[in-house]
Amino acid sequence: MDLLGALVESVLWGALRPSILVPAALLGWWARRAWVVVAGAVVIAAVDFGLSLTEALPPGAERVLWLAPAGILAPLGTAYAAFRLRAWLAARDAAAPASVAVRLVRSGFGAVLGAVLGGVVGLGLGLAVVEIGQVSSHEGASGYLVVFGFLLPGMLIGLLSGAVIGWRRSGRVPQAT
Repeated sequence: MDLLGALVESVLWGALRPSILVPAALLGWWARRAWVVVAGAVVIAAVDFGLSLTEALPPGAERVLWLAPAGILAPLGTAYAAFRLRAWLAARDAAAPASVAVRLVRSGFGAVLGAVLGGVVGLGLGLAVVEIGQVSSHEGASGYLVVFGFLLPGMLIGLLSGAVIGWRRSGRVPQAT
């Protein structure tokens, strides 16, 4: 593989990994200044690079350390896109009530974000219950408990609550300060 192909592949894989995508999107959404987006993307890239150094490489593989600075492109692009999206949505006319299409989009975004957060919380709770309760792993019993007892209900609760919160918040008119 040539060097340009390796660069493009590392940026695309970085942009698709949830360990970069989720924190970068959240950072961009809640950041108030552009320098916070840049600083946060640098931190996300540094943590990801540090964690990648702890992983074992396959036989015959080697690290391309000079390509490491390109690791900032994926979190920076994702965070900046979320930052601009939030600014664009905030710049709309605040006095006009939100249309149904906008409310549906925000409700869908809330549902997806709620499902992800609910799934993460459910997974964490399920793994904690398995460890604390010493649930047997015979024939996958602990996995079934975690997935069907905690992960899926957590995702469902998060999906529904995120959709409702997104719908209700998009119809609200911001108060003048």
